[in-house]
Amino acid sequence: MAESDNQQLFILQSRLKNGDAQAMAEMYEKLVTIAYKTINSRSRSNAKIKALSADERKQKAHDAATYIIEQYLKRPAFEITNSITGYLYTRIKWELFGKDHQNKRDQMVVYTDKLPERNGARIKYKYLVKDVITGIYTTYESTAELYLNPAFKGLRKKRLVESIRTGRKWKNYIFDLLEVIE
Repeated sequence: MAESDNQQLFILQSRLKNGDAQAMAEMYEKLVTIAYKTINSRSRSNAKIKALSADERKQKAHDAATYIIEQYLKRPAFEITNSITGYLYTRIKWELFGKDHQNKRDQMVVYTDKLPERNGARIKYKYLVKDVITGIYTTYESTAELYLNPAFKGLRKKRLVESIRTGRKWKNYIFDLLEVIE
C-alpha cells in the first residue's frame, strides 16, 4: 500500500529529528512538489492565481516549502504533530494571498471594547498617568488621590476627562482610565 504525502512527510520529519541531514533535502523537494501541484490545481478556480506565470507559481511553492524548512532550522524544538500537508496548505494560502487573506479573516472577527460580564464581579476604575519626559507610569486609585500630587495642581476635572477621552497630553502627562474587574 502506497503511503500518502502526509505519511511520507512525517517519516522525513522523524528522520530529520534523528539527525539525518539528507532528510531535510528530501523533505524540501517533497514540499515544493506538493505546493506546486496545489497552486496549479487552485489556479483552475482562481483568476488571480491563473494570472501567475509558471515561474511565479514555482517561486510561491519554493517560498512555502522554505518557510517550513526554516522553522526546523531556527527552532530546534519545532515539530508538526497533526498534519504537515495542512500546515503547508496554510502557508501556501499566505504566499498566494498574503495580507489579503489575513484581512478577510480579520473581517470575520468582531472586536469590541466591552469585557464579558462576570457574575458578582465589581468594576473598579484606576487612573494611569504617564510622564512623557521620563516614561514613568503611575497608578492612582481615585481622582482625589491624583489631585493630592502637587504636579497636578492646575488640572481641572474637565481637562482630565478630555485628556482621557482624546489621549491629548496635559503639560508632560498623558492620562488613561483602567477598568479593573475584581
